Amino acid sequence: MTASFIKTGIVSFGLLAGLAVSAPAQTWQTINANVPGKISGNNVHIIASDGSRLYVLGDYGVYMSTDNGDSFTPINSIQGGSYSLTNMSYRFLKYANGYLWIGSDPGSGAINNGYASLHRLAAGQTVWEKCSAGFPVGTTANQADDIAYDSSSGTYYVAAALGGAFVSIDGLNWEQRATGLGGLGVPSSIVAYNGMAFILRPLAQVYQTTNQGTNWIALNSHQGISSGYLLEKNGRIMFASSGNNTLQDSFNFSDDNGATWSHTTQLRGTADLSEKDGILYAAGICGGLIETVYGRYGLKFSATDGTTWDNLPTNGLPIDSFSGINTFGVIRQGNYLFT
Repeated sequence: MTASFIKTGIVSFGLLAGLAVSAPAQTWQTINANVPGKISGNNVHIIASDGSRLYVLGDYGVYMSTDNGDSFTPINSIQGGSYSLTNMSYRFLKYANGYLWIGSDPGSGAINNGYASLHRLAAGQTVWEKCSAGFPVGTTANQADDIAYDSSSGTYYVAAALGGAFVSIDGLNWEQRATGLGGLGVPSSIVAYNGMAFILRPLAQVYQTTNQGTNWIALNSHQGISSGYLLEKNGRIMFASSGNNTLQDSFNFSDDNGATWSHTTQLRGTADLSEKDGILYAAGICGGLIETVYGRYGLKFSATDGTTWDNLPTNGLPIDSFSGINTFGVIRQGNYLFT
C-alpha cells in the first residue's frame, strides 16, 4: 500500500492510501514539495474535501488539489473584492451544503479594506464569494470560527468565539443571535440537524437551540470543555475535549440531543473529529514527553460511532521530542486519508 504525507512546521497534512477498518495502511509519506506555500500552523480545520477536490488552508490563502495531492494550485481570488484570501487571518476551512467555506477574523480590515468574515466557493469554481452581510463590522465579534447547515430547516449557523452565533437562510445574509450563550474560547464549534443546533463554547459548555438561535440553553452534564470540535452523526452529538487531567480529557457523546452524556477516555488530547462513510476519525497529539506524562493520544478511528476507538498507524509521521506527533485534522477522500 502506498502513502503520501505533507508537513509544515508543527502542523501536518498527509495522505494514507488503502484504509480499511480491519487493516489500515501502515505508512505515511511526505509530499510537501508539491504545495505552493506554507500550510497553516495556527488553525485546526485546515483540510477540507468536496469529494473530488482537496483544499488546504495555508498561512496565506487556500491551495486546491484535483489529483489527491500530486499537485496544488493557489485559489484566492474574491468576487468583486479589492483583496484576496492571501490577506486575511483564518479560523477554519469546511465543506457544507455544496459549498466550501472559509471563516476569518477580518479585524480592522473589515472597515478599511472591506474584508469579509466569511467566504464560500461552489464546487468547480475558482473565485470566492463574499457572504458575511450582517456580521458586526468594526467589532471584535465579527469573526467566524465554524459553520453548520441544517437541511431540515434550510438554516445556516456560524459559531464565533466572541460574537456567539449567526443565523442565515441563504448563507449570504446573517443575523447575530446569541441570547443565552455564555463563555468565550477559541475555537467555538457548531453542528446542526433536525431543526436544532449545538454550539461548543470552550470556556463554558455546549449550548442548544431549537428555534433557529432565538435563544440558547446550556447543556452542562458532559465532561471537559477546554477545546475540541463538535460532530453530529445519525443524531449522536459528540466532541472530544482536550486537557491535562481525567475530567478534561474525554470523549463525550449524547443520543438524546444533549440531555444526558456518556464519555470515554479512550480518546484523549484530540483537536479535531471527522466522519466519512460511517467511520469516525480523530486527530490530536501523540508521543514524546506528552505521551510519557499523559498517555498516548494521536490518530484514531472508530467504526462504532465513537463508543470505542482504535489506533491509526503513525509510521512515517515526523516526531517531535516533546509533543511527539502533532496532527490537527483528518479528512478522507476516496481511498486516502489526509492529515
